[in-house]
Amino acid sequence: MASQSISELPPFLFFAIPLSSVYVQNYNNSMYKIPANTLFMGKRVIYMPECHSTNSEANRMVETQDIDHGTIIITDSQPAGRGQRGNRWLAEPGRNLTFSIIIKPKAFRIANQALLTMVVSLGIHDWLSSLLPEEAVRIKWPNDVLAGDKKVCGILIENHVTGNFISHAILGIGININQTSFELPMAASLTMITAKTYDLQTCFEQVVGCIESRYLMLERKEYALTKAAYLERLYWIGEQRLFSSSGIRFSGTITGTDDNGRLEIVTNGITKTFDVKEVMFVR
Repeated sequence: MASQSISELPPFLFFAIPLSSVYVQNYNNSMYKIPANTLFMGKRVIYMPECHSTNSEANRMVETQDIDHGTIIITDSQPAGRGQRGNRWLAEPGRNLTFSIIIKPKAFRIANQALLTMVVSLGIHDWLSSLLPEEAVRIKWPNDVLAGDKKVCGILIENHVTGNFISHAILGIGININQTSFELPMAASLTMITAKTYDLQTCFEQVVGCIESRYLMLERKEYALTKAAYLERLYWIGEQRLFSSSGIRFSGTITGTDDNGRLEIVTNGITKTFDVKEVMFVR
């Protein structure tokens, strides 16, 4: 059979590959290797040269196929990537990591869904801290990961519920790796921070391993330890800062999160809780 280059393939063709020493060609002639350092994440990787959104594609696949726990959908280009607050996640093709992990937890209650956000954020924090000074890497509630005051990673988690339990969840992750400019001034990449270029395959394998390691804490029901680790790395925690809610600015101090994952801020001696769209960080 004659070989066919990736550029000649239809844009929505994907490859489903079992765990082995197999490589998948991407746009830039680099290779994605299936993670060999994990127990279940990445046992199957579905590579799409381009898709509108890996989360949307993951949701479609779960509804139409028998998808394994830990399956990863990864793309080089997603023009309709989605983020928190309904924002779009825009990444330059072939320069960053944009992927979604499908998980199917066992007997994991919807009441604990905030812990999923925590373990994914912690896993990415762990990985970034291996490349940057740990004190510079922080998790901005609920699930952005910053280096200094710049956003390097965004996360979008979509839970699907059966009764009181999460039947499956889509962990959407976008990490700025080698991109050199962004429209938004608050965004940055590893290359912009360190003046180095990174191998996407290596980054992919390492970050997936870190995420899985943190996820296994939930399987061991280490809920209190997970939350404590998350709060220890939370941006602005314990600092007097300026926030905005419903168009009104106020001074307060982040003290933690409640059992539902809502942000707790003490202002004028009163603890107030805020959901994702209810508060903005000012300065």
